[in-house]
Amino acid sequence: MPPLPQALKPLTSLFTLNQLIIVRVTHINEALTATNSIRRKIILSSNPADLHSNYNATVIEEGMQLTAAVQSVEDHGLVLDVGVKGVRSFLPKNRLTAKAYNEAAVGQLLQCKVVLAKVQRLLCNVTFQALPSGGRVSQNIVENLNAALLLPGMTVDCHVMQTHKTGMKVYFMELMGSVH
Repeated sequence: MPPLPQALKPLTSLFTLNQLIIVRVTHINEALTATNSIRRKIILSSNPADLHSNYNATVIEEGMQLTAAVQSVEDHGLVLDVGVKGVRSFLPKNRLTAKAYNEAAVGQLLQCKVVLAKVQRLLCNVTFQALPSGGRVSQNIVENLNAALLLPGMTVDCHVMQTHKTGMKVYFMELMGSVH
């Protein structure tokens, strides 16, 4: 019988107010309001599968920085999901502070740097090093980015403003949005 999944923590314990996270624009819906103004609804995702959807196992290299979600907490470290098909990833316990290891939770997002990537055919085994909070450089690749320039698939930086049971309210580019 397979082991029971580890307990999931609420979003309020996985994210903090004003925490910088990396998200990807998945949809943009525009509607005309009764006052003839345009109302934009921008749907964002912090799921590693969405963030790294343009990667495959053969492009993972040492030195890359990726967002990973904790898949399970093991005795020797963390099994991570980077959302790339064919990639198995692990963050050894000795590359984490004791506090970070003890507070690790399934679903938690971590910014990691690839320190070892072994590619065999279409399978890649990756060993990570955790980056300190805020250790990742900005993902905004366009300076002076505004809502008119947003396209589905873009990765943008945003700040967590509130957490709810089903998602987060975030702030980016002077806009409020939701991550589900």
